Amino acid sequence: MAARTAPDFLARRTELARTVAARDIHDATLALTCLHTPDEDCIRASRHLNVLQKRFKTLCVLSERILNGASWETIAGQLGVTAATAKALYASPEQRWRAGDPQPWAPVLTGPDAMATVVGAAPIVIDTPAQADAVETELAAYCAQRGCTPPCTPPCTPAHTCTG
Repeated sequence: MAARTAPDFLARRTELARTVAARDIHDATLALTCLHTPDEDCIRASRHLNVLQKRFKTLCVLSERILNGASWETIAGQLGVTAATAKALYASPEQRWRAGDPQPWAPVLTGPDAMATVVGAAPIVIDTPAQADAVETELAAYCAQRGCTPPCTPPCTPAHTCTG
């Protein structure tokens, strides 16, 4: 992983990744609104939503730390845990994200089968300004389809008027 040191790009990458993670939860939740979803599909989907939620929660913590300079005490208050617990849970993912890891919410796996094992939600790869531009364009189109005015973090905040 290449180190990402430019603060402006790190902030943009973090904000975009958090929005992608929110969009993925929104889409996964909408997919469950079918009245005739078989129970086993609901159970599988709920497990998938838990994985997506972990990714989103991690990116929310990283956003608070990177974009707003929040302390571990502030993060702890928002999570309802101690500062030591917040730091224990999120300091390593923050270091990994700052170093360019596109999937810091997933555990680090070691051993001969580590590369074949996929754990956690999909990585969010935004390594270059061009990739960031592409993601931003994709998210703007996503919001436009739903009647939002970007920036829109799905599910949209009350300040936005989403129709979908």
